[in-house]
Amino acid sequence: MTEIKLARVYMSESEDHLNKVLKILHNEIKVQHVVVLRGIEGFEKGGKVQTSHFLSLSLDLPLVVEFFDTPEQVAKATAKIQGIIDKGHILILQGQVVS
Repeated sequence: MTEIKLARVYMSESEDHLNKVLKILHNEIKVQHVVVLRGIEGFEKGGKVQTSHFLSLSLDLPLVVEFFDTPEQVAKATAKIQGIIDKGHILILQGQVVS
């Protein structure tokens, strides 16, 4: 098993940060694995609910960018991303990759 760090970056579509974050992860840091998840509903500390209903096409749904790599690579990536994302919107977990 290999020790890794897993990071989750929380944002919403309207913040327009997704492309900047993906460029950092792919072009600059070159992390191993990245996935972008689009939520169908969510809310933040302020309580504003972001939702997608059957009849509405919301362009402000929650997004989660999840990636993992060595602890050093994740530290480099999160240091760069912190300048773009609001405080408290990056979560880092320790884990292992099963070979």
